[in-house]
Amino acid sequence: RRIRYEALEDVRQRLGADRILTAHHLDDQIETVLLRLRSGSGLLGLTGIQERRGALWRPLLALRRSDLGELLARTKLDPRHDPGNDDLARDRNHLRHRLLPRLLAENPDLYDAVRRLARRAAGWRPAFEQRWIAAVDIKANNSAASLDLGKLLLLPLSPALFALQVLENTVGRRPPTSTKAKLELLLQLRQQRATSRPRDLGLGQRIRPDGRLELERPSAAPAEPRPPFSYTVAVPG
Repeated sequence: RRIRYEALEDVRQRLGADRILTAHHLDDQIETVLLRLRSGSGLLGLTGIQERRGALWRPLLALRRSDLGELLARTKLDPRHDPGNDDLARDRNHLRHRLLPRLLAENPDLYDAVRRLARRAAGWRPAFEQRWIAAVDIKANNSAASLDLGKLLLLPLSPALFALQVLENTVGRRPPTSTKAKLELLLQLRQQRATSRPRDLGLGQRIRPDGRLELERPSAAPAEPRPPFSYTVAVPG
């Protein structure tokens, strides 16, 4: 997913284009919200797929997959089928092909209910973001954003994770790190409690001498190839 969006952004910049349009549709949105419900997502995750994020726009989110199929048939466009979408070992495909048909058979209004949930969560999102921006004193400039690490560590777990997500949103990190990755970072910071000792945490994160956690903005240039996962270890320790 990261490589795909980096490639699209590279093409956009080379062409001097203003927008990247993807064909995400309502079925994708419903699947995303249900998958995040299953994983115990917080409020931010329940907002689902965002219609706009910088140059990336998704204009078809209100349309069902079946509507798009009918449109393609009428216009005689030949869609490409990704065989990876048939692999039931993948969570989304298992939900799409096995679970959703059963859920819809029991509740035909499921799509409307999940869509309302996503819209309500999205409605609360700006207020929550502003609250946590103030709570942990998030500040940003052209190269990075930072928050008060001491204030972050005083928050309960869920608000602290939300604050880290808001920090990532502030610098435009896409795709964001997983909840598990943010939880691991938060647990390490809480265990060490060394908020005044500056150090590099890796992945564009560092603790500054003033006790603030800083996150760099992603480079506008195409990213260099890198491993799908990295972990910075401080030794001895």
